[in-house]
Amino acid sequence: NNIGNTDEEKFYDIIIKNSKQEIEDIIKKENILDLRTPIFLNLNFKLKSVKDYKIFQNILEKMSVVESYEVKEINNESIKIKIKFYGKLKKFQQSLDEKKIIITIKDNQWYAHLR
Repeated sequence: NNIGNTDEEKFYDIIIKNSKQEIEDIIKKENILDLRTPIFLNLNFKLKSVKDYKIFQNILEKMSVVESYEVKEINNESIKIKIKFYGKLKKFQQSLDEKKIIITIKDNQWYAHLR
């Protein structure tokens, strides 16, 4: 009932788009995918200090499941990184957690920071 000035068709398009994104996130998280297929994760890494990125970069380079990563955008507060890896997303999250990297999901965006 609360669609404001948005017409009904556009409102349904928004719902479908958001639902698709939620389903994709669930599929990635639960790894309902072929393990031979790489997973691409766009991650916003929050910087608390200048050395945080170097620490994160070293962690990624030591992870055998990470095939590659690319910095997409950088500013004083965060770095947007696209990571290509193989395996389960949950295991990837657990592995990062063991290395003191916290991952959270908010508004279909993935965020990480050092603990």
